[in-house]
Amino acid sequence: MIWVSSLFGLAFGVFLGLVIPWQIPLAYGKYSVVLILAVADAVLSGIQAYKREDFSLSRFGGGFFALAGLGLFLVWFGERLGVDFFPGVVVVFCLRLFWRVPLR
Repeated sequence: MIWVSSLFGLAFGVFLGLVIPWQIPLAYGKYSVVLILAVADAVLSGIQAYKREDFSLSRFGGGFFALAGLGLFLVWFGERLGVDFFPGVVVVFCLRLFWRVPLR
């Protein structure tokens, strides 16, 4: 049942993306990349926990919002200081993604 609702949500999101013409402003480009990487990390960690039969929706949501918030804060704070923390945030998220994907 969870797979059916997941596929329905994916199909609905693709449909909305095709029907509604919407563009992300260039000023928010870095922030949207951080959010996309946070979503990918949360989904992969959720799948990993589901396979271990250790999935908890509160942990899933809390982990997503904590990581997304921290990443967004670091990028925003770096822009205010004049230091670009964006590459570091992307490297950390990508390393987390590679650690989540099994090599077998």
